Amino acid sequence: MMKNNTQGFSIIEVAVSITLFTILAPSIYLMISYLIASSNSISNNYLDELIYRSYLERQVLTIKNPTESENYDNIQLFNRNQKVLVKIQKTPNNKIYLISLKPSNKALPNLKAYLRVK
Repeated sequence: MMKNNTQGFSIIEVAVSITLFTILAPSIYLMISYLIASSNSISNNYLDELIYRSYLERQVLTIKNPTESENYDNIQLFNRNQKVLVKIQKTPNNKIYLISLKPSNKALPNLKAYLRVK
């Protein structure tokens, strides 16, 4: 009489599952590591830009009598100080000035704001 052995997995089932795992595991690992790296980069750049924009808005609110000028200033970011170029320029309208901010070592475009003198 033969006994039916119904416990456990057969060799073929184990081989198929190991093969699928070895094919899928590296791709899942690469996808997760790519997502983590890109989200860190995006969040750092986004936070830096938010700090630059808040600095620019603070400049707009605090300048009472603007004159054309170009000077460097240091901005405290989360993990470092950043040197930025702040330019105040006249526009064709006598009552409006352009304030532009350019980070010294970033590939960000100039951030611009307009100031209206009363």
